[in-house]
Amino acid sequence: MNHIKSLLAVSTLSMSALALSPGVTGTAAMAADPYYKGKTVKFVVGYRPGGGSDLSCRVFAKHMSKHVAGNPTIIVQNMPGASGANALNYVGEVARPDGLTAICGTLSILLPILEDPALRVDLRKFHYIAGVADSQVMYVRSDVKPGIKKASDVFNAQGLVLGGFRVTSAKDIPERLLADMLGLKYRYVAGLRGDGGGRAAMKQGIINLYMEAVASFGTITMPTMVKNGTVVPLFQSGLLDDNGNLTQKDPALPNIPTFHAFYKAKFGKEPAGQKWDAILSVLGPYAVSQRSIALSPNAPKEAVAALRAGVPATLKDKGFLADAKKSMGEGIQAFGGDRVQKTILKALDVKPEMKKFFRAYVEEGKKLAGRK
Repeated sequence: MNHIKSLLAVSTLSMSALALSPGVTGTAAMAADPYYKGKTVKFVVGYRPGGGSDLSCRVFAKHMSKHVAGNPTIIVQNMPGASGANALNYVGEVARPDGLTAICGTLSILLPILEDPALRVDLRKFHYIAGVADSQVMYVRSDVKPGIKKASDVFNAQGLVLGGFRVTSAKDIPERLLADMLGLKYRYVAGLRGDGGGRAAMKQGIINLYMEAVASFGTITMPTMVKNGTVVPLFQSGLLDDNGNLTQKDPALPNIPTFHAFYKAKFGKEPAGQKWDAILSVLGPYAVSQRSIALSPNAPKEAVAALRAGVPATLKDKGFLADAKKSMGEGIQAFGGDRVQKTILKALDVKPEMKKFFRAYVEEGKKLAGRK
């Protein structure tokens, strides 16, 4: 009997010790709270409000929360500058790596390819959560001499002024390359502040040739400048077909030809050569993920897993799709973090001769823009 009492006493003491042990609750069988429960996540956008990045990120912020375990609040903060490098540096260097601050929007893959000193973080080490494909649309003011009534009239245009952000940006370089491949003669003006600034410069006649993403073109430029005849769309850069070529139209703009088709109609052959290879190296990845959501390199694994797990349901959410249609156009194409990660890594694996080409092209751009 005394032996049994001793066992009971030991058992009672063991249970008491377990109840008092750090990290063990009275409901130990219950799962821990989701990582994001009661937390706020900030999407940092490296561009000004009103552009494609800003519009896309706000749609994700509005709808993604309900599909992430713990239902965190998601807010958007704009941090423009240096072709998105300011925001990338903030997320990768300054913000706490706790999974509560994510980069969102266009990530310029040319920043690391050009070894731009403005970028201090390694894009290859970020944890990609989701990506949105996008095509680019180039358009021209209709009052450019001798008058632009249809897209092919641009080949006779006089006094073209092409507007851009920064000579090293992943907007300006493809924009110039596409215009060069068409043989257009233009003056190049850099320094515009976002797509909002680009559209304002177009309206004021400061520039008359411009390129922006389908997301902002379809939702802002189409109803304001195309509809009233101020500008005429020329082409869209296109999305990838099954063979990895930019020959597919974005579903949002079925009546605007791809650059591939526009070029072939003019010259009777498919685009090719080093400049075309350079275009594909930038716009090809953007046809999978122009705009990305990513956590910093040292973000907790559970944070990365939780956000990635919420992406598939977000992309099927009826409210998300409705708002995406308004802000990003018809037939949004978006992908999960695994595919985006592979796409970014592949895009950054650039051959030395292509890096040399880009550096030379940047120097040419500086001369065109009147900068040293």
